[in-house]
Amino acid sequence: MINVAGQVPLDPNGNLVGENDITKQTQFVFEQISTILKAAGGSLSDVVKANIYVTDMSQYAKVAEVRNRYFAVNPPGTTFVEVSKLVKEGFMVEIEVQAAVQL
Repeated sequence: MINVAGQVPLDPNGNLVGENDITKQTQFVFEQISTILKAAGGSLSDVVKANIYVTDMSQYAKVAEVRNRYFAVNPPGTTFVEVSKLVKEGFMVEIEVQAAVQL
């Protein structure tokens, strides 16, 4: 099992990605998760559970659209929660996943 702790839209230099754009932030976060899983010997197809935290539930459709592109086949169980604030100003989404990987 690979647990990928909450990933946020922050590039390697510590800069916010996709300011005020939840679609760009969500795409960036899923790309980060994909990279982490590949480095650990897995892939997004191994994800069995995802937790998605957003600061505005009215953005659900945009986040779900991106999520569905990354999980087009056999999507994982997903918990989608609105929170009042994430760890850094400007973050609109944070995602964590659990993947069942045969190592």
